[in-house]
Amino acid sequence: MNRKERKLLLNFVNKSRKLFSECLSFTDDDADWNMISFLMQQHFDNKVVTINSLIQASGIPFTSALRRVNLLVEKKLFLKRAKTSTGKSFSIHPSEKLINDFFEFLILIKESLAENLGFEDNSMTSKFHFGMSLHAGNLIPPPHALIHSGKILKTITIATNNNPTFKVIEKNIKFIENIVGSKINLKIFGLNELHNEILKNKKNKKSAFDIIAFNIPWLGELCDDNILLPLDKYISEINLNLSDFHAPTIESGTINNQIYGIPIETVTSILFLRNDIINKYNLKPPQTFKNLLEISQFLSNKKITESVISWPAKRGVELGSFFLETMANFGQPYVDLRSRESNFYDLNNTEVQLRPMFNSNEAAKSANFLKQLVKYSPKNVSSMSYDQCANYYAEGKSSMMFNWSSRASIFEHDSNSPAYLNTGYYPRPEGKNNFQISSMGGFLFGIPKNINQSKIDFCVKVIKHLVSPQLIKYFIEQGSLSCPLFSVSNDDEIKQISPLFESLKLMDIESKIFNWPRAPIPQYSEITNIVGDEMFKYLFLDQNIKVTLENCQNESTKIFN
Repeated sequence: MNRKERKLLLNFVNKSRKLFSECLSFTDDDADWNMISFLMQQHFDNKVVTINSLIQASGIPFTSALRRVNLLVEKKLFLKRAKTSTGKSFSIHPSEKLINDFFEFLILIKESLAENLGFEDNSMTSKFHFGMSLHAGNLIPPPHALIHSGKILKTITIATNNNPTFKVIEKNIKFIENIVGSKINLKIFGLNELHNEILKNKKNKKSAFDIIAFNIPWLGELCDDNILLPLDKYISEINLNLSDFHAPTIESGTINNQIYGIPIETVTSILFLRNDIINKYNLKPPQTFKNLLEISQFLSNKKITESVISWPAKRGVELGSFFLETMANFGQPYVDLRSRESNFYDLNNTEVQLRPMFNSNEAAKSANFLKQLVKYSPKNVSSMSYDQCANYYAEGKSSMMFNWSSRASIFEHDSNSPAYLNTGYYPRPEGKNNFQISSMGGFLFGIPKNINQSKIDFCVKVIKHLVSPQLIKYFIEQGSLSCPLFSVSNDDEIKQISPLFESLKLMDIESKIFNWPRAPIPQYSEITNIVGDEMFKYLFLDQNIKVTLENCQNESTKIFN
């Protein structure tokens, strides 16, 4: 059960108990629940709880509430921790027993709901996600035409990248136009060109684009430059079901608890494995970097494929981004984000002055790991982009690959590829315990802040329709392998297209997918270029590791200053 699902279940129980109190109860006294649920919610959010705030949450008079608090402390459900050296001020925390019992309670609620919604097998957590669309577990019908009330625009202009989902839209543009009820002027750019066009568009008095698709790590920069319109108010008005989105996807479009982007194409940085090769030698998918190197040595000795593993080591953004993700697997964000719990870091703490972390031990370990990985890589790995290493793997020239999940479309739709129906999808291995995690990537739909105000309502409705279960399923059927929605992942017809969707869904449910490895701060793009250049010198031009990391640290620090 991931963090988002825990909060949804807790909110559901809170609303249910409130309805009971309002409609059927003869007393407003639900103090124990009020305090326990408040304390657990604050614990989930890594916030400190004082005795006064707990008493206020109880809903009963001060003295009665204080007795309840002391009783719960006696029962060892609440823990008191001194806040000052005098010991006169305390914070309240849930005990290990309360945390375990509360989790068990939420799981039982979830399983009961799942059973009554028709999810009858024992693997509830793999089949049912609380908050998912009720299309889940059924076949999602074909897209329907959008019925408009209010102003209809004859043409909307959308700026996008050339990723698979947008290629599907371009290929089927007439059908999509009929569905949304407006002509679509689709502007497709390369990644760097799209970034420049979005920045350039800010200078226009009126935006040249009505909707923009932007790369997830650009979010901080675009918000910092005041380019994007906050969408919370409009999302509420159109009743967009945010609970149906995989947890990290909505988080990826959120800064300081405000939503600026709605997921249209989400991808995950994962490890691809040739299951037929792994199974032949009774090997297990690697969970640690140590496992990965051991398997690489074994397969290298067997000489089954031209090289063992392909990955994007091209100088610049590709290698820089890959290094940041590797640091995350060693437990270290590339900037000093605040830790909230175990392997989760806070992305809403942007008011704090951040600093790069390339002078850390974890950065050195990451560099050393990549140096060892080069031994088992293609001879031309230093020039490999994401697409090139995906093509290499699809041709059967490597047994493993690090890449974005969307690249599976290169071989999942090609029955002649040795990787076709022979590939398993796994989270990136860990360098540190509990950091077997993968980074979220992809594109979000946003609305430029300098758009004509009269267009906003129509554009928001079009975005809602383009990310609906019906159209996301349609995009997949037409060749995209990106799925931001639980309901579509659970569609039986979608499951038959590729095992990728079920694998990614399980990674999300098991909290293996995060946004913090490529934290979308304003300096992200410049930092990845610096790191990608310096790491290239270390891996392929014999630059000293100490010099490399010092250069990464010093040059990145200049950007912040």
